Amino acid sequence: MRVDTEIGGRRPTLVSLATSRRLGGAAVDVSLSPDHSCTWRCVYCDVPDLVEGKGPELDLDTLGMELREVLALAGAPDGLRHLPEGYRELKGVTIGGTGEPTTSFQFLPAVSRVLEVIAESGAEVEVVLQTNGTNLTHKKSREALDLLGAAGGKIWLKLDSATKSGMRATNSATELLRKVLENMRVAASTCPTWIQTCVFLRGGSPPDEKELAEYVSFLNIQVKAGVPLAGVLLYTLSHPSRQPEAGDLAPAPEDWMNSFAERLREIGLETRVFA
Repeated sequence: MRVDTEIGGRRPTLVSLATSRRLGGAAVDVSLSPDHSCTWRCVYCDVPDLVEGKGPELDLDTLGMELREVLALAGAPDGLRHLPEGYRELKGVTIGGTGEPTTSFQFLPAVSRVLEVIAESGAEVEVVLQTNGTNLTHKKSREALDLLGAAGGKIWLKLDSATKSGMRATNSATELLRKVLENMRVAASTCPTWIQTCVFLRGGSPPDEKELAEYVSFLNIQVKAGVPLAGVLLYTLSHPSRQPEAGDLAPAPEDWMNSFAERLREIGLETRVFA
């Protein structure tokens, strides 16, 4: 959940504070798509007014300045007092924001600037790229991943379905599974990579068994092939969707999520549940 942040009487445009269940505290979120542009439209997304496409040109000096200011705010005594109890410790910096970061033609210099500012600040935080994998295999993106990996960063790679029909229904995505696989292997070869998967009820029902079996099988093949995945972050809805399908969606029950997580652990993947 993004949190309104004001510094010196103004609100940052590219950097915000957020609460992160998966990080277990506060996160500073860097958006390379402030116009809400994305290559996917996930039915559960809480970003309003999504547009299909690539992120706009960014002022990287502004990005660096805002990141310094928000990191300073988060590191100040009581700087996070306005956040909910349990989220008042800065845990990470996420590169993701309100769209797909890898589509930005400035992805490489933006990642470089983020890492530079964090190093200068002395903040001891995790750095996480949140991505659906678009453009991960491009040369400049791979250079950015190398920088991220050298700095100890991580990747949270989106995978909600391992079927064409499921990806279309959940993410409005048309990627071929071989492209998903290539993205996964590139990510895992450069940084510790967690698969982030959102599960939920649709029309009152969880994903059907065929969907679940295909998903488990797809990841099992990668495990057996030696793809060094760190594990799976399995989560459900915690904020209302801002998409047209919102009224048809509901959080998945925790016991159902735990049962599904066991299937993933059985194939050798550490799985963390965020109900």
